[in-house]
Amino acid sequence: MAEEFRVALVGCGGVARRYRRIYGRLPGVKVVSAIDLNEAEAAQTAAEVGAGRISQNFEDALGREIDVVVLSTPNDMHCEQSVEALRAGKHVLLKKPMARSVEECDQIVLLGHKHCGPQKGRGEAAGAGRPPAAAAGWQSNSTHTAVGLPRLPRGW
Repeated sequence: MAEEFRVALVGCGGVARRYRRIYGRLPGVKVVSAIDLNEAEAAQTAAEVGAGRISQNFEDALGREIDVVVLSTPNDMHCEQSVEALRAGKHVLLKKPMARSVEECDQIVLLGHKHCGPQKGRGEAAGAGRPPAAAAGWQSNSTHTAVGLPRLPRGW
């Protein structure tokens, strides 16, 4: 029997409306909870995807009955919520941008590696010992609140 991932959709409005129904149709995925500050939005999402529970409280995504937390919340909440979910032993899916800064991205990635290990097949990253984004050549772009573009060496 294939493993079934129990999912909490956190943040059900805005851009999440465009793709939330797909989670209800994915094989091996069961949406068990729809969480949004807007109770009506959470209820509509739950009806669309077959979730048995709605909530307005993020902490409800951290319970034992949840394996995966899908975050479609405002960008400034991504780091804090990802860190809480990872510390609770959850898999985390984020909409872009991952976070507001390279430092926040590194915090999420390092905690993910600590709790889950690096992705299979990736091996040891170049620049081992450095934060992942820094090892990849990413730098913060001070004119944007999102993560900046990679600064590639000449000749790329």
